[in-house]
Amino acid sequence: MRELVRLTCGCLLVGLPSAWCWADGGVVRAIERDGPLVISAFTAPNPLVAGPVDTSVLVQDAVTLAPVQDVQIEVAFTPRSRMNRAVTLAATSEAATNKLFRACLVELEPGWYDVEVICDAAGKRGSIRFALEVGAAPAPLAVLWPWFTWPVLPVVLFGLHLLLSRKRGS
Repeated sequence: MRELVRLTCGCLLVGLPSAWCWADGGVVRAIERDGPLVISAFTAPNPLVAGPVDTSVLVQDAVTLAPVQDVQIEVAFTPRSRMNRAVTLAATSEAATNKLFRACLVELEPGWYDVEVICDAAGKRGSIRFALEVGAAPAPLAVLWPWFTWPVLPVVLFGLHLLLSRKRGS
């Protein structure tokens, strides 16, 4: 019985999708060196879906790789389908949970976006560009299904326990 429980728990832990594991900063979208700066851009959530998207930026000195603290960052989101609807936001340390990063929160619709991150650190300038694909927002039930289905596992395990204990008793 103990072996069955251990095997079941082990299978569940191995089978959990990595997207359920939360990490600081989100998914790496781009890391590039531009002049005296190394700029890294991250987005969350993963996968990207319509709604609020957190974009975090880490700026480092290209020589020492030390984080640059005194930096002004602008992030421009340009939808490919409507180039005239570009949104430019300032990324700030107040919006970031990790204070080595600068972050901004933008509301995006489904589609492809060209993103440009422009950094200015005391005369040192750098920028990177990358593309994002934002999917449609999931149906509400698709987001909530784990909350409705979690009781199935304890019920199944209890049923297995009853079945195995009856077999031992007879």
